[in-house]
Amino acid sequence: MGETDPRPLAGRITRRQLLQAGLVGALGLLGWAGVERTMLRVERVAVRVAAPTGPFPPLQVALLTDLHVGHWATHRLAERGVARTNRLAPDLVLLGGDLMHDDISDGELRGTARTLAGLRAPLGAYAVLGNHDYGAGPARVQAALEDAGVFGLVNEGRRLPLGPGNLWLAGLDDCWEGRPDRCSAASPCS
Repeated sequence: MGETDPRPLAGRITRRQLLQAGLVGALGLLGWAGVERTMLRVERVAVRVAAPTGPFPPLQVALLTDLHVGHWATHRLAERGVARTNRLAPDLVLLGGDLMHDDISDGELRGTARTLAGLRAPLGAYAVLGNHDYGAGPARVQAALEDAGVFGLVNEGRRLPLGPGNLWLAGLDDCWEGRPDRCSAASPCS
């Protein structure tokens, strides 16, 4: 066997340089996570939907999702999200899950639910659960939201009056932690 030269070759990265680069990268990711968790982004998307009985009147829908209150964020992020959503004056608000995080305290859960109750939309606010809501306790999260006036749609639907007809709004359970059931969500309520 031949001997290897312990000195680094020109252009090669030493172990120390690799570790330093990894440390800088990890610190950068942690820093970005600290900034990103407090960011709220508004994105406008126009969708045209033809109804079987004719066109629905224009409908403005707001989606608020992935707040993760309890781990990366406090309910202050929810307060900012509610205020920003209300300024958009939506007709309908959808809460897309992962509103709470696994380690949320009871006080912060109730406070966040009360904050979300401040959402204002003529057709209401509706929520589905995400996998982190499951980590916080699905029954606990859903009860807090519903006590605050936010309707939970877990494998169920709701008929919303819209113009000359109705809009069927369906929500599914989380695909990782729950048991999504499209048939139940699509079934008209009595």
